[in-house]
Amino acid sequence: MTFKNYIKNLYIRIFKAEKTKYKIVSIGSGCDIKLFMINPLLPHYQTEFFDFLWNFDGGLKTVKNIIKDNFDGFSNAEDYYFGLHPKWDSSLNLELNENQVSLQWHEKDISYNIPHKYPEIAFMHYSDISWIEKTYPKRINRFREFLNSSNIYFVYYRQYDEPINSTYINEKDYDLDSKLNFWIEETIEFSNFLKNVNQNIKVLSLFALPHDFDQNIHGEYKFPDIPKNIIFDFTFYKDLEPEDQDPIKVEMKRIFNKHLAK
Repeated sequence: MTFKNYIKNLYIRIFKAEKTKYKIVSIGSGCDIKLFMINPLLPHYQTEFFDFLWNFDGGLKTVKNIIKDNFDGFSNAEDYYFGLHPKWDSSLNLELNENQVSLQWHEKDISYNIPHKYPEIAFMHYSDISWIEKTYPKRINRFREFLNSSNIYFVYYRQYDEPINSTYINEKDYDLDSKLNFWIEETIEFSNFLKNVNQNIKVLSLFALPHDFDQNIHGEYKFPDIPKNIIFDFTFYKDLEPEDQDPIKVEMKRIFNKHLAK
């Protein structure tokens, strides 16, 4: 980093960024944490490994496997193929009855860079494989440093209308109860794994629901015994119009202030 950039980042960190005693690191499952929490509130942060990956399918199981494998399979061009992910593949030919919904994206047959080792992931924001090959080893090295740090807060989200384990058909209620149970179980399993990596790392795990969903779910939903390094919460911002991003940022700031602000 040049001295000029150092001074610029220092100015932003002191005068523009929100205050937190933690290093906030997104671990997916998509890009919402980066776009609507980190970028507006912590604009001096660099982009990290999971910030812009599509990983709803595998979620925290895939994150755990990537860490266990020491990020093998992401550094070289030959680690990827350019092809169709099930989220965008029209050849799946999903047959729906009147009580079911498809979780595929409405625009089909769009190809992305996909890791051979983790075909559940799509690099949907990065089309240039040479850029990935140049950039991702640096992000891997920074993430390895995070795993050895004492003030890391991982932030994760799963959302109601995305698949789990390649299941692209849901009932019209989006199988919400089973998804909530899966979200809790994957977070606790990931937390237990982290205890063997670094007991100081904390996890804020969010479940994203429609913006007009009944927020009484906070009081109605009962969580099991939760490890001390986990916080669960619900957030309400999905299904807004694509250009209507201000309410999303307001909701993310509410979550930040509730759990992460200094």
